[in-house]
Amino acid sequence: MLSIGSRYFDAIGVSLVRGRGFTNADGGPGRQVAIINRRLAALYFKDQDPVGRVIRLSEDAPGSQEPAWLTVVGLAPNVRQRNNNQERDPDPVAYIPHRQNTSMARAATVLARTRANPVQATRILREAITAVDPDQALSNPRTMDDALAQQRWLLRVFTTMFAAFAVIALVLAAVGLYAVTAYAVTQHTRDIGVRMVLGAQPVQVIWPFVKQSLVQLAVGLSIGLAAAFAGGRVLQSFLVQTSTHDPVTLFSIVVLLTVVAVAACIGPVRRATRLDPLAALRHE
Repeated sequence: MLSIGSRYFDAIGVSLVRGRGFTNADGGPGRQVAIINRRLAALYFKDQDPVGRVIRLSEDAPGSQEPAWLTVVGLAPNVRQRNNNQERDPDPVAYIPHRQNTSMARAATVLARTRANPVQATRILREAITAVDPDQALSNPRTMDDALAQQRWLLRVFTTMFAAFAVIALVLAAVGLYAVTAYAVTQHTRDIGVRMVLGAQPVQVIWPFVKQSLVQLAVGLSIGLAAAFAGGRVLQSFLVQTSTHDPVTLFSIVVLLTVVAVAACIGPVRRATRLDPLAALRHE
């Protein structure tokens, strides 16, 4: 359950799926209402329209009064209300008006959408709160971006570290692939010289090495992609609203390694074909 004001969804830039938002008249006697999100509707109403139905929010505290029946006046999209990275699905949430919340805490969070800079917006908010209650303090004003960044700084650090490690691993893989492939091709300089003496064209000499390299690369990429998909399933529980299998990234890696493998074949072979055939035959 979350207690909100009548302009809450306007402030966070979310439109209701169905129904209406809260008004100043909601929450009074005979006007006990609620707005539920899609997750809660899917759990308790299945494929039925929840707008107009009545619900009761149970209290877990012992000795608490029997909760009142609330009329559902709106259906909201799923909005994550807590920073829980272990849950892939958002929580089921029922929103009620502030006026209806009898156990509302002494402190509250004010959300304001503004086009002014943060400093000016803070001054305007402080003046507005002081006009309502001079004894009320406005503590820790900050933008939503700053609040989210502070909550997720540890995840951002780990994400940056893993991204850096991934880039380093990709560079090492590309360099290693090029070095091993080029060295293996260089060992066949003598064979290249024989073929050139027999009248083979450069394309006919290059293609067998490229073909062999692509076959070996295909085997390695098959194993690597299978491991990537398996590792993605392991990481699935740590990611929220993020796919573990990014086709653009995987395709880019495949293209990069393919280009490196082909270049590693073409470079040494072209150099060998430009040598004097007798010099190539004497190559150790």
